[in-house]
Amino acid sequence: MMSGRIQQLKTGKKPQIVKCILFTEALLFFILLSACSVNRNKRLSELDRDSIDFGVVITTESAYHSKILWFDSELEAAQEQELSYAALGSPFYVPVEDHGELFLIPQGLGNQKDTKKVIGVNKGSLEITEYPFQHIALNHMAAADDRVYAINTLNGVSCLEAWDKKNQSSKTVELPGVHFYCIFAGNHKLFAFDMQENPVDPNKYISTMHVYTSELNLLKEEDISEYGMLSGIGIADSEYLFVTVNVDEEYAPIGKILKIHQDNFTIEEISTSKDSPHAIYQYQQDLIVTHYDPVVDQGTQVSIIEPNGRETFKDLKVTLTNTAIVENSFIVANQAGIYQFQLPSFELLNSYPLNVADGYYVSAVLAVD
Repeated sequence: MMSGRIQQLKTGKKPQIVKCILFTEALLFFILLSACSVNRNKRLSELDRDSIDFGVVITTESAYHSKILWFDSELEAAQEQELSYAALGSPFYVPVEDHGELFLIPQGLGNQKDTKKVIGVNKGSLEITEYPFQHIALNHMAAADDRVYAINTLNGVSCLEAWDKKNQSSKTVELPGVHFYCIFAGNHKLFAFDMQENPVDPNKYISTMHVYTSELNLLKEEDISEYGMLSGIGIADSEYLFVTVNVDEEYAPIGKILKIHQDNFTIEEISTSKDSPHAIYQYQQDLIVTHYDPVVDQGTQVSIIEPNGRETFKDLKVTLTNTAIVENSFIVANQAGIYQFQLPSFELLNSYPLNVADGYYVSAVLAVD
């Protein structure tokens, strides 16, 4: 378009007009280009922290590239922060919080998974700290008492590693023949859960709960196969650890919540009348549980369980891939968009459409309010 305009002006012998129009078109082009890049490729120092309440992580396994879309409480003022991580976060777990940091695993490229670190996002400053680990293929993490924990299983050996932030040192516990699949921290202890094939019945699995001190000294081991296997998501209060269970020892779908006492390790069952409980939250006196299967990315219902055991359901009509509670809002993020529901009514307040590029996926919600 610009070359055609220049040719016209040349034939009209108006050099001063040529310069004016060229300058105007160049200016318009610059303005359009700037408009297309507003709030993109932000460095940390360029983010408007005052207008940020939560973030949504979008990542890929095929490149060292992720980004966080930061939003305010009205799903407005979107800002974009670029990060050099592959496979950052996962719908199979939610970011854990300790001392004002939210922790995620950047696994690395899909065919390698060789990024040996856990990252922490400071909720106040949004600064990112990298915590080094000795093992690759990290798949779950926890944090407490100035330590960051992560697990992996390679060549039939499971490793539980702790990074001490104060001493800048690590310690590893190795267990051969089992598969660590989730860990949780609570009350100066670490709860680690493994699974292995039942040698008597290959159609069944054995699941064991290991309880360690924060320094990874073993306190207790207990066979919990009768309860089933955990989803990988849990929450802890001052007394109990609440974890969701979505399959039984034969790997058939079930639905229940285990309430584990953090001091004497007794286990109670809280029933839910729907399979595939996944993420779990405490809101006021109630438990909020999503019913979602991350393997097939299906599930749109949440259950609200009152202290007396009464359970009610809400169908949010959107896939519950990633969720979080931000103040009095329930946030859902999936490949199609981001949705804000009012608590406790679960009335839809706002939505924000997403156009996720091929090969990328939404992997986490970061509540930093």
